[in-house]
Amino acid sequence: MSNSIIFATTNIGKLSALKTLMEPYGVSVSQIEIELVEPQADSVVEVAQNKAAQAVKRLGKPVVVEDSGFAIDALNGFPGAYIKYALATIGADGLLRLAAPFPAASCRFVSAMCYAAPDGTQQTFVDNTATGTLASMIDPSPAPNSWSELWRIFIPSGYDKTLSALTADEQNALMRNWQAGSVYGQFARWLASESKINLL
Repeated sequence: MSNSIIFATTNIGKLSALKTLMEPYGVSVSQIEIELVEPQADSVVEVAQNKAAQAVKRLGKPVVVEDSGFAIDALNGFPGAYIKYALATIGADGLLRLAAPFPAASCRFVSAMCYAAPDGTQQTFVDNTATGTLASMIDPSPAPNSWSELWRIFIPSGYDKTLSALTADEQNALMRNWQAGSVYGQFARWLASESKINLL
């Protein structure tokens, strides 16, 4: 049986991240773009689990889905799972205006990855350790490798500039640090443990 997994995503950066982490385990990752209904849920965990259930039903094969959110602590975790809608409507500038009464507000990326098998079983992984603070304004630095507009307003913990303003070496070092606890790393280790790759 081939050791491969389908990643339902449209994000090339996320696909590359999972491929890199799965390669040492001899597991190949293929991308598929399918239309999934966006559930109205307050947590990225619910969104990922719902989408994974939709995807595996459509494909009839094991599939993994990842969903991300962004929580601003001073705003009670807003926008959370609604980050895509927030960026599409008020944008990063709007988020900064909402958080303006709270200088250097703490914030974090939140992500959930859900593996779903045709027999109905699911395994979910969650990470919210990518913490930082909000910048006071949008950083204009070029960010060719960014996954999101949030890179221009997010200052990672331990740094004094936004994610988009970090050098390529700084970004790579930060991503390596984040990968250990990321949902991608958690999923890769789980899949490789206890011969779980035989599930594929």
